[in-house]
Amino acid sequence: MPTLLRLDSSASGDRSRSRAVTAAFTEAWSALGPDHHLVARDLHADPPPHLPSSALHWPAGEMPGSAPRGGRPDSGATSASCSPPTCS
Repeated sequence: MPTLLRLDSSASGDRSRSRAVTAAFTEAWSALGPDHHLVARDLHADPPPHLPSSALHWPAGEMPGSAPRGGRPDSGATSASCSPPTCS
């Protein structure tokens, strides 16, 4: 069973051009037959909950300011004259 995930997020509602495009595509998709499943989410009308901790926003060891997998803290800036793997 093919499935289409339709995500709408525009705050413009009925005036949104992207919603008009997804609506047209969804209509064409649905016309392909009852075996074409649709999952629709409106991220503006029903936003997902915020993560309970900012630590969850980043993969483990990759949070800005934390020590990355290589063991050196992230300074937040890179030098144009130094690029891995030659940097030490």
